Amino acid sequence: MAADVRNMKTPAEQALSAAYAAARATLPGKGAVASLREQAFGRFEERGLPHRRVEEWKYTDLRALMREMAPLASVPDAAAKARAKDAGKLIAGVETRRIVFVDGIFVPELSDLTPEPGLTIGSLADALAKGGAPVLGTAVATDDVAVALNTALMGDGAVIDIAAHACIKKPIHLVFAGATPTSSFVRSLVNVGEGAEVTLIEDHDSGEAQVNAAFELIVGDHARVDYFKLTQAARRQPAGAHRRRRAVQHLRLHRRLAAGAQPELHPLRRRAHAWCGPRRQPAARQGPRRHDAADHARQGSLREPRAV
Repeated sequence: MAADVRNMKTPAEQALSAAYAAARATLPGKGAVASLREQAFGRFEERGLPHRRVEEWKYTDLRALMREMAPLASVPDAAAKARAKDAGKLIAGVETRRIVFVDGIFVPELSDLTPEPGLTIGSLADALAKGGAPVLGTAVATDDVAVALNTALMGDGAVIDIAAHACIKKPIHLVFAGATPTSSFVRSLVNVGEGAEVTLIEDHDSGEAQVNAAFELIVGDHARVDYFKLTQAARRQPAGAHRRRRAVQHLRLHRRLAAGAQPELHPLRRRAHAWCGPRRQPAARQGPRRHDAADHARQGSLREPRAV
């Protein structure tokens, strides 16, 4: 049972409120998107940062751990992009399609956007500015304040669509590189069509940055998705900073699994690829299955999200 206790705002909460007030006019998306942001930020204003009296955050008291907020990230310059070129080296030996974000902003020139049948890759900022991404926030209903804060301040992220029955040859490696000590709010939306196959790697090489990342995954009937999450913190940091940074980088993975979908995890191979041959179809289930999972991945580790 979650207790809702509000005291005076902490310095971090005050900074978050000020950041939203200063940025909301320039955040991508108007109309319905702006309304969605306002509603989400209202939940944060009412409840503040998650704390140990909230059951889901019992062992990660974000209100106590996050003592300050770094300034919101701006569009990365050439120097920031140069520093981010080597991000995601933890799996450098795996052949992947790299999609790179620097300080939360999509960088096409560092990304592999080679056309492939059945695959569409875009930027959330562009989609929101054009009034797109209508299914954003619908994967799993949640009242998590950290997710609400992400919705209020989301600036960019990946929007990926896998067509029905498409088999994507290389793993899609989403690299989120932190090149400056700033804060970013990243939201990614992946829609996998019926019978499609894809491997997804979400890789946060954030350095000294503060990152609030939300990932929504919608999976069609009889689709196969292999999902991995990697997180890496700065090697040198003051005492206690690693715990604080891991809390800020808390990821809530939203998955809507339709009848017959097969979520799988397996060790990454040096030449990971999709196998697109006939395979045994699972027995159909009655109605969609919904999962809400939280993943607190250790540095340099692969770990299946824990169902809550």
